[in-house]
Amino acid sequence: PPPPRTEPATVRPAPPPAQPAPPVAETTEPAPIDEPAAEPSEQTIRIVDIQTNDFGTTRFTTSSGDVWIQQGGAAGRYPQVPFDATLIPAMRDTFFLVSPRGGPRVRVNAAR
Repeated sequence: PPPPRTEPATVRPAPPPAQPAPPVAETTEPAPIDEPAAEPSEQTIRIVDIQTNDFGTTRFTTSSGDVWIQQGGAAGRYPQVPFDATLIPAMRDTFFLVSPRGGPRVRVNAAR
């Protein structure tokens, strides 16, 4: 066993008390809140080309060059191009493409 200590224990002074936090300035304006993303809205597009592959998937090309691809279902009978159609928001980045005069309603999404 080690020999007993003969020197007195040293006492350290207590640390100074913590400084209080500075007061928080009061504001008259509420904190900004992130605005939710705007819901996509119904829009009218002009279809200028329709292509259907051997598997029945249809590609719709608009007058602005955007391409919309059919998701599931069989190819329908569409009016002769060009024609105006309506894109109606659906779910998970998909839309319904509705051709005029009660034509087929097809789920589509934008080509990537």
